[in-house]
Amino acid sequence: MKKTVLILSLVCLPVFKIQAASDNNYETPAAHKLDHLAEVLKLSPEQKSKIDEIFKVQHEKFAAIHKQSHDQVTGLLSAEQAEKWEEMRRQHQAQLQKQAKP
Repeated sequence: MKKTVLILSLVCLPVFKIQAASDNNYETPAAHKLDHLAEVLKLSPEQKSKIDEIFKVQHEKFAAIHKQSHDQVTGLLSAEQAEKWEEMRRQHQAQLQKQAKP
């Protein structure tokens, strides 16, 4: 059981990190990523718009995968385990958001 939780934590960690970096609970992709690319690569408005759309689609896919994984894991747990799982997730998200803010 501990091995399963560890594996799930490692699989979910990148998703949590993406969420914290965007600081928006999977509602919209982080605009600062696109702004940074536009500045460094000197993107035209058309390029920036097309890349923004790519990022939005990618973001939606990540959010769907995250929700599906979360639902599947939660479905395997007892009520007590699910409660602990949710608390672990809340604490982890709070820690990542704290680290993401200057």
